[in-house]
Amino acid sequence: MKTTDNTFDYAKSIQELENIVSELQDEAIDLDRAMVLHEQGKKLIEKAEQFLRTAENDIRQKIDS
Repeated sequence: MKTTDNTFDYAKSIQELENIVSELQDEAIDLDRAMVLHEQGKKLIEKAEQFLRTAENDIRQKIDS
């Protein structure tokens, strides 16, 4: 499945999100770094949600046909 022009790797994105969460849990994190990570996390979540919606639609179409 594709999102825009690039192939989306769901498992890799989830791993990246886990890394972001881990880094954000560090009490010593700089605010600027936290803001950057937050934005990266939001973008990854949006892409993952779109990927899952597309997968669900594909499955529904195959079931209905």
